Amino acid sequence: MTAGGRSRKIVLMRHGQTEWNVEGRFQGTTDIPLDPVGIEQAARAARLLAALRPTEIISSPMQRAATTAQALADATGLTVTCDSDLIERSGGGWEGLTNHEIRIRYPDEHASWQPPGGETGEEVAKRFSAALERALERIPDGGLLVVVSHGAAIRIGMLH
Repeated sequence: MTAGGRSRKIVLMRHGQTEWNVEGRFQGTTDIPLDPVGIEQAARAARLLAALRPTEIISSPMQRAATTAQALADATGLTVTCDSDLIERSGGGWEGLTNHEIRIRYPDEHASWQPPGGETGEEVAKRFSAALERALERIPDGGLLVVVSHGAAIRIGMLH
C-alpha cells in the first residue's frame, strides 16, 4: 500500500480455530478461546510470518485473536497492540447459534445476512478501516503491519 509517498504492506491474519468454529456456531463478539488445534495453528502461522519480519502487530482484544497475535509476538520479539475496532462483527441474536439454527429462527435476516441486534456491514467496515488507517500511520516506509482479527471483520474490512 502506498500512501503519502510511502510503501507499506499489510498482512491480514485470522485467528486460529475455536470449539465454536468446529461446531459451526456464529461467534461474533462472544469471547471464545482457541482450542488446542487453534493454538497449534497460531504457533505454525507465527513461525511462517516471522520470516517476513513484521514491523508491527495489531490485534483484536478478543482472546482468540489476541492469543494468535501473541504467538507471532513471541516469535518476533514485537509487542501486540490491541485495537477494539478490530473485534468481530456483532452477531446479536445469532451468537452461539449454528447456521442451521439461524436459518430456521431468523429466515428473513439470514436471507439478507443481517443479524438481529447485530452490526451492519457498513458499521464493521467503518471501524475496521479506521483501525487500519491509524495503524498504518505508525508503519515506516518498507514496513509490514500484521493485523490479527476475525473472519467476517477481515472480509468486510478488506472490501471497504
